[in-house]
Amino acid sequence: PDGIFELTGTRITNRTINFFNLLKIIGCPIANDWKGYVERYCEGQSFYKKNERNAYTAMFLKEKRKSTWYDLTQAEKDELNAILEKKCKKIWKTNGASNLEELQERIKPYYLRRLKSDFGKMVKKKVKVLKYDLTDKQKESYNIVWDEYKQAQEGKKKDEDMEKYRAITEGTILRQWLSNEMVGNTIDLAKKCIKAGRKVVIFCSFDDELYAIRDAFKDICVIHNGKMLPKKKNEAVEKFQNDPNIKVFIGNINSAGVGITLVAGTVAIFNNFSWVSGDNLQAEDRIYRLNQTKNVTIYYQVFKDTFYEDMFEKVRGKQDIIDNIIVSESKK
Repeated sequence: PDGIFELTGTRITNRTINFFNLLKIIGCPIANDWKGYVERYCEGQSFYKKNERNAYTAMFLKEKRKSTWYDLTQAEKDELNAILEKKCKKIWKTNGASNLEELQERIKPYYLRRLKSDFGKMVKKKVKVLKYDLTDKQKESYNIVWDEYKQAQEGKKKDEDMEKYRAITEGTILRQWLSNEMVGNTIDLAKKCIKAGRKVVIFCSFDDELYAIRDAFKDICVIHNGKMLPKKKNEAVEKFQNDPNIKVFIGNINSAGVGITLVAGTVAIFNNFSWVSGDNLQAEDRIYRLNQTKNVTIYYQVFKDTFYEDMFEKVRGKQDIIDNIIVSESKK
């Protein structure tokens, strides 16, 4: 048949805007109007570029001999808006989600979704969320990092090191701190699983946590991260899959979360997790594959009343959004 066919084994990522280009490529009518799509399905909002808006507004106020926007008449405000609309570049915020039931109905004729269960009987997968309390000492340290983050968010803290300031503002330093504190829990959990006769895959986001876990398991583990050459990565996968003495595979989510098979493992532990729900689900699928013969268990870990807990709930909410858009064939 004529037409364009897209094929992907990777889940759609966090937001409805991520689905737009796929719909555009196949000629879905809903993607003919980008502005209409983002306003209707992404809670799209547009803003003038701040510097440009302020410059043109200042010139207009000077011309009209007015001090502030509030001093303008309605006719003058309309005139200023027309100037801004013509002269200023707009920035669109498209990270929301809205009218999902309508979007689901409108795109149903344009995709086929096949689940693993459609291709044969799959083993069982259990997903468990483990929540831990911070110790008093950890709480004290966490509050310092948290306060630094909040001050940066509110614009009260400006670090001379811009890279560090960006890391503070985006929560990277918070995530790194929490992931480092989680290492002990991950090691203890992995040891219990190994003692029960299971091979374990551990996912990380940062090198510090990855290397700390590696140092705990030494000769019975392999690692897989972006700094390694492809040959070394392949060797790590082969050893974990085929060497009975290798009990633990420690991988960076971005490096080891796609494109490899780790079905020798039946437990996956997230010492850290990604903001992108699709990345986490892809990582889970390294052990949950069609050729897996044993039931698998996935462990996510969070510290109660911390940035981690809030982040995890947001990530799960993002996946719910995607699941509400793309349904299986039986639910169409």
